[in-house]
Amino acid sequence: MKNKTEIKIFLASPTDTVAERDLIQKYIEEWNSTYGDDERNIQLRIVRWENDLNVQSNVNPQEVINEDLLKDCDILTGIFWTKFGSSTDKLESATSKEIEYFLLEEKPILMYFLEKPIKPSEASKLSDQLKKINDFREKYKVNNIYRTTD
Repeated sequence: MKNKTEIKIFLASPTDTVAERDLIQKYIEEWNSTYGDDERNIQLRIVRWENDLNVQSNVNPQEVINEDLLKDCDILTGIFWTKFGSSTDKLESATSKEIEYFLLEEKPILMYFLEKPIKPSEASKLSDQLKKINDFREKYKVNNIYRTTD
């Protein structure tokens, strides 16, 4: 029996896209059960900080994500909708820094911007976040690393 090739896919997204993250995980699991055991000998593995992060005291969680998770992943899938991401003591958005890490490493990125409706009552509260998302999208327009989706 041949050794399987494992391709690690890091999911990077703010907390407003949990449903999409779960859906991606479901589809990857379905792909693995259908194709992962055939002659290709390829297994896809989703890496999510909430499932795979080793919590360490007195250490910045984003530094642990960068050192323990990102460096070993092969592909990054990023998703944005209404939130740009959690800011940390040093970062405006952890999600954007994860994407930038992959750009610097010249690793493949699949990034999506959701075009789902937003409740009118929430829109004014989100204007700053939406501007940051649009600025980020514009910044990486030339890289051709993203799509928009419903």
